[in-house]
Amino acid sequence: MTEHTPTRRRRTGTSGTRPSRAEVPSTIWATGPDPLNHRDPWPTVIVTRAVIEFSRPGDQVLVLTPPTSTAGRRRISGARDALTPIEGLARSGAIEHLGDRRGPSRTCTQREADEAGLVLASLLPPEDVAVSVVDRIVTRAAARLAAGGVLAVFTRASRSRDGVLLDPTGVIVAAGQAADLLFLQHIAAVPIADGAIVAPRVDASQRAPLHGIAHTDVTVLLRP
Repeated sequence: MTEHTPTRRRRTGTSGTRPSRAEVPSTIWATGPDPLNHRDPWPTVIVTRAVIEFSRPGDQVLVLTPPTSTAGRRRISGARDALTPIEGLARSGAIEHLGDRRGPSRTCTQREADEAGLVLASLLPPEDVAVSVVDRIVTRAAARLAAGGVLAVFTRASRSRDGVLLDPTGVIVAAGQAADLLFLQHIAAVPIADGAIVAPRVDASQRAPLHGIAHTDVTVLLRP
């Protein structure tokens, strides 16, 4: 992949104005011809694209993981793998884990991450995420971001057992507003082959859903 110099972010100035439309990257990210692994909390192709679009060489990129659960432990393990594309793009990577309320509030690897140009947070694979957890993630990210920095949260919509669509995007945006972050955009990262969206893989033992969810959501918030 050939890296380009992103133009969307404004690292200087005090106006706090939202970037112009010409500076905002595409809201559809093609991830390649193969279906995304829906069990991977840190898809390399999406991490790489987010780093290229929302940071510059030399920036610190903080990988933020939520409080530990079964899925949370997968996110922590995968977060270490996320450092490889981050550092391969000449950024400085760090991991911070939000411990549960009974344990340490944070742990950090690599260099201390107090002025991150980009914070990446993953709520993959899809699960019912409590509003309080989203609030903690966004609040911590806001505290770590440098002025003009960006928070990108990876999520995927899912359905409850009753068939109700569960989409955490709205909760993330609301939490961002409470933390004085600006909602910048929503991005759909989707596999595309021969000009068509690639349907998600379905376990042979399961009945294919009427409407399969093929894409991963990236919700982008800006610290003015």
